Amino acid sequence: MLTIQKIQSSPCFSSSIPDEIQINTDYDSVDVDVFCGNKPIFSTTLYTYQSNASLANLRELIEEYMRDNNLIVSVISVNAQARQEQAETSTTVIYSSYRQVCDIKNFLETHYLTTRTSFLIPYNGAQCLSWYQEEPPGDDECYTEVLTEAGDFKSYRIMDRVDNGQAQSELFKPNDIFQTLLKQHPTLRDVTFKTIKRITVHRGKRSMTFYLAKETPQLMLNFRNCFNCLETAYIYAATTLKTDIDRSEATCNNQTTFYDQQTTHAHEVNITTLSIEHALWLNQLFESHKVTDRKGNAILISDITSEISDETNATNKLKFTWKFSDNSISLVNLSRNRIFTEHYTPQFE
Repeated sequence: MLTIQKIQSSPCFSSSIPDEIQINTDYDSVDVDVFCGNKPIFSTTLYTYQSNASLANLRELIEEYMRDNNLIVSVISVNAQARQEQAETSTTVIYSSYRQVCDIKNFLETHYLTTRTSFLIPYNGAQCLSWYQEEPPGDDECYTEVLTEAGDFKSYRIMDRVDNGQAQSELFKPNDIFQTLLKQHPTLRDVTFKTIKRITVHRGKRSMTFYLAKETPQLMLNFRNCFNCLETAYIYAATTLKTDIDRSEATCNNQTTFYDQQTTHAHEVNITTLSIEHALWLNQLFESHKVTDRKGNAILISDITSEISDETNATNKLKFTWKFSDNSISLVNLSRNRIFTEHYTPQFE
């Protein structure tokens, strides 16, 4: 006799996977293999006590593998074998480091894999959206709405393609959407790129709105959110460069020299007046296992101060320090091609 406990109903969030699953058998030991897709990620031999064996830390094992391999969705299976008998349990797992108190199928049908209900991005920016679909939406449910202001506010619809895969990710760039708008609506005359005010992406019952900002963000960081999906945080806040120099000093024959010098460059960011949704989302940036800048350089975030209140008049504040994992500092060429520009400094715009 050999039976194994069911991992979870399919699909499920990784946060709902039990810490351990039970295996019942009449044999003294059982060989256990954990698979992610068709790839084995863990193998062990468990010895039974009173016909029972426990596979512990299953959720931690699965989440660590999915994080290391940048997986959003995967089929996880656990195979147990003793002598000639074999038992298996499997499920489709969607990564989630947060516990979800909701109906998972309804959530996946109506939500993207993000905690945001809208984004603020610059005109030259981009944002990635990811979602899970058991069945692809119809052609008429897959479109993008563009709100423009060319004298009057007008809304235009762009029809998009439908993908059949379960795990979907798309990168949305306002400039690309504008070019598609001109192709699908060739009669447009007054619409220019900077007249676009809002872009709403529809995929089935899911919708996400991007509000476009003329201001250039001081900081842009790419990170993996609580669903292990790529997102971009555009941060509008002043940054203070801090340099810490640690070195030893030696004196010999009245001559003093420095040696064993270590220099650390860090950037301190202080953000205020945040909505509670935005502040909680930025907490995922602080907790993320992978953060990079726009060039893909690894970023380390430390010295985090997060004060978030649910009061309607609260001024939520976040303060943190970031630095490159490679401590070398980049030299930025501040010279201009022209002596005179339209504005001397951004403060006078």
